[in-house]
Amino acid sequence: ADMAIENYRFDTNLDAAIRLDNPSIMSSNTEVSGSYIRLSDAHLRKDGQRSPKAWDASLVIDKGFFSLLSDDNRQSGDDVLDLFEVLGRSEASQLLGDSTGSFEFDADVSSLAWIGVLFKQEHQTTIAGQGTVGGTMELAAGMPAPGTDIRVESQELALNFLDYRSQGDGEVRLQVSEGGDNPDWNIRVDLEQADLKRQGESEASIDQVNLALDALVEDVSLSRPPSQVTLDIDMPTARVKDMTLFNAFIPADSGLTMVGGTADLNAKIQLRRNDADGRVQLRSSALEADLDGTAIQADLAADVLIVDGVARDMFFDISGSTIRLDNVRVGGEKEDFDEEAWSALLELQKGETTWRKPFTLDVLAELTMSDSRPFVALFKNQEKILPRLLGGMLETEDIRGNAELHMTDKRIEVPLAKAT
Repeated sequence: ADMAIENYRFDTNLDAAIRLDNPSIMSSNTEVSGSYIRLSDAHLRKDGQRSPKAWDASLVIDKGFFSLLSDDNRQSGDDVLDLFEVLGRSEASQLLGDSTGSFEFDADVSSLAWIGVLFKQEHQTTIAGQGTVGGTMELAAGMPAPGTDIRVESQELALNFLDYRSQGDGEVRLQVSEGGDNPDWNIRVDLEQADLKRQGESEASIDQVNLALDALVEDVSLSRPPSQVTLDIDMPTARVKDMTLFNAFIPADSGLTMVGGTADLNAKIQLRRNDADGRVQLRSSALEADLDGTAIQADLAADVLIVDGVARDMFFDISGSTIRLDNVRVGGEKEDFDEEAWSALLELQKGETTWRKPFTLDVLAELTMSDSRPFVALFKNQEKILPRLLGGMLETEDIRGNAELHMTDKRIEVPLAKAT
């Protein structure tokens, strides 16, 4: 069979049975309980191209009814001949536009990509996987109406948003919040014990992810993008299982490399077409790094605030964010440092970042630290960073400083740095 819905066309093997029961065809709704449709070896066709990936689906209406007639047409007759007269003088689009119905159904689908059609690629949001579907579909004037409540369950649910992909055991719930020609949909995605990685990464560096995404998709149409898509992302728990993940954002010629450690991660972010806000928190008690052969260990607490941004460009204003280091330890050939009481706090008075390749970071920051001893140890082990003479001059307590920093994936520039 060759089938089409708006601009979406596919060919498929089709097995269907429609069961109709109507005691008064002009005045009563038509019962369709027990009807079913099965699609197999279906392939999407678009712009003359046939997708090589096949999918299957089956749907059974457990309980349901529909009517193609408007109230005026219902009153215009009372038998089959009257019905044929109405159908003969009506366009198919008009009949569909007058249709109403309510269906309780269960389905199995080998692809959940159809859910992503509602997003129209806003915030690069798509759904993948296979699963079971069930719930209620309400129709008014031929369109999904309030009361529609659909649940999807999958043990291999994949959620794509921005530059990220999360996959695990999950559930999707779809509800119509406002009806009309272009309904508004509320879509919630819940993932448990999932992983999280950047698109294109072969292996996830973040696991134990519990994530909820709430989406309001306004004015949904199959022929054009929705007027607005608001994503609320709540990730209360996750674990960075390997801090080397962040080496992708450190310039290769800086000499600094993350070599080990894990971290707890949580985030709460809202994304709109031209706006973003929220926070991301990272806590690591076992961060390990290397600076040209000098070992560095520390406890890290990063509180990243997102006060504005353009999500589609992965560009975010992170002014007000803070990074705190405690229990810093430096180990090198010439000098070591190990002092639990030492701490440093970096506050971003202004900050902007593009959180994708090519990565950029532009900040004006204020630094407060207990004293300079870990830096003295670091400089003594890295004489090429500062002359040997400075190694004995920088042992200063209660240091405050300001710095301006520009970083890309290829270089770091510090046009301004001063300390008191």
